[in-house]
Amino acid sequence: MNSLAEYVIAIADLAEAEGRALRRSLALLGWAFALIVVVTVFVLFGMALWIWAIYLFADTLLPSWLAAAVAGAIVLGIAGVIAWLAARNVR
Repeated sequence: MNSLAEYVIAIADLAEAEGRALRRSLALLGWAFALIVVVTVFVLFGMALWIWAIYLFADTLLPSWLAAAVAGAIVLGIAGVIAWLAARNVR
């Protein structure tokens, strides 16, 4: 009977330790996810500014409608390459 009680206490201690480890891991995972979201927002803003800079540069050389078309074509080309890489990695 005494060894059964020790066994139950050992299981409870193990569950408590695993719970603490899980809580710590989830907290770290939450921070990592939050940082990934922040980095994604910064990357999107950076890409938008880069595309805008391409448009402004092309606007000095070409009519506005053609500059917008060139910037749009560059964006679509980049998106196509990324989609192709993603599709290739899924297979």
